[in-house]
Amino acid sequence: MREGENNVDGNLKLTNAERAIMECLWDSENGLTFKDLIDRMSEKFDKVWKKQTLSTYINSLQKAGLIRTDSWRRPYTYHAVCTKDDFLHNQSTKLVEDEYDNSLRNFIASFVGDQKLPADEVQELKDLIDQLCQDGSEF
Repeated sequence: MREGENNVDGNLKLTNAERAIMECLWDSENGLTFKDLIDRMSEKFDKVWKKQTLSTYINSLQKAGLIRTDSWRRPYTYHAVCTKDDFLHNQSTKLVEDEYDNSLRNFIASFVGDQKLPADEVQELKDLIDQLCQDGSEF
């Protein structure tokens, strides 16, 4: 990640560790202290995390605009800036824009490829499209 880059709306590839940090924060309603975060990461990866290593990842995610710190209270509390759903939506949108000429049809065709979709999934997609059309949404 590059310094000053806000990746909430951008195309960001998280490392496994960064993704795990974000998962921990997304799962927490009130944020996590550094100690809580290091404990959860150690449990998730079944290894002891060094403070400096976790601190480096946190700083990187802060610079990317994905997490914020409540520094007005001690110990500091870390929070995700956006929900997991918002993050995934923004990442998916950016992928379709950049790699599929902003065409959802091209994305779905590429994603499905030679596979046969089960009838129930085809119906769910049709229902979703119908619902979006009724809501006045444009693709």
